[in-house]
Amino acid sequence: MAIECFEIRWTKLFSYEQAETQPEARDMGVYARVIGKARRIHYIGKSKDLSERCRTYRHGDRRSGTSTAKHYVSFGLIRSFEMNKSMPSCTPRQLTDIESYLRNIVKPKGNDISTLRGYHGNPLLIVNTDKVLKPIQKIMTSNADLAKLIATKAKRKPSSSSWLP
Repeated sequence: MAIECFEIRWTKLFSYEQAETQPEARDMGVYARVIGKARRIHYIGKSKDLSERCRTYRHGDRRSGTSTAKHYVSFGLIRSFEMNKSMPSCTPRQLTDIESYLRNIVKPKGNDISTLRGYHGNPLLIVNTDKVLKPIQKIMTSNADLAKLIATKAKRKPSSSSWLP
């Protein structure tokens, strides 16, 4: 099975009121709900589900113990790379895999524990660009061999033809 490659471009942080009106809220992408000045990721979900979730979030979140005034949203716009060409979006299955993978790497407290049982989808390589939220890394992969290769290449001085950091 081939490794699927994606770029996720993270947007700036929006308040809930702003986020719901953004075109990204209707795209095939993901969003990260962050809380407070520390900007810790509290929830990861699919962008198309944001408006439904915002109704719940508006009343505050019992788990986080904060009001929505301290909550922000950043959208992850996904670009798929297939057969040497860039595609503007991804399939619903790919989106589910990306969401599941991010949830299982970040382990946000706002996501239900049943969604954090380990990633078992297709092998992924994700390059995060623009404003990357911590603890999301610039380059992430679900393939152990590829992760070792990336770690090895990152320790070396990159050549001008290298695509790795």
